[in-house]
Amino acid sequence: MNRATAKVRHGHAPLHVEKMVHVKNSIKLGLKCLLIDIFIMTSNSGKSWTTEEFDTLLSELRAKKTDKEIAEAHGRTVNAIKFKALGYACDQVLKEGKTKEEVLLDLGLSEGVLQKELDLRTRPKVKSETTRAAVVVKKAANTPSEDLAEIWSSVNRLQSLVHTYMNKVSPK
Repeated sequence: MNRATAKVRHGHAPLHVEKMVHVKNSIKLGLKCLLIDIFIMTSNSGKSWTTEEFDTLLSELRAKKTDKEIAEAHGRTVNAIKFKALGYACDQVLKEGKTKEEVLLDLGLSEGVLQKELDLRTRPKVKSETTRAAVVVKKAANTPSEDLAEIWSSVNRLQSLVHTYMNKVSPK
């Protein structure tokens, strides 16, 4: 089969076009799922942890639930769950005198991750000989609806790029 006849494959679109359509649909589905996860999971994003919520978190960690399950139950991101658990674990080792092994068994955390965080918290701070003035401009925190609008805008841009690419590769 030469290039001229490769455009039609038994009455179907060329194989590369079918693959691109599949990729496009997979991306769209993945982004939609991501948006739903972000909307559902971050309902408590930025809010302080209550004592009851923290106690529930410890119970769930001890019950060996996954970070994703815990995040969904608390309306927080997986990273927020990991950060809170690591903070508690480090406090147990550094302030309460528990061994690292006790904490790892109790909470089911990864030894490497806990050790890295402990190293960061116990590393001596080195003062530099020269001090430089730095200006840090913090972006104002977005509300969840602003974040969602930004994500939808990105999805639309991505969809437009995929559409443009599909027009270039598909036969006229």
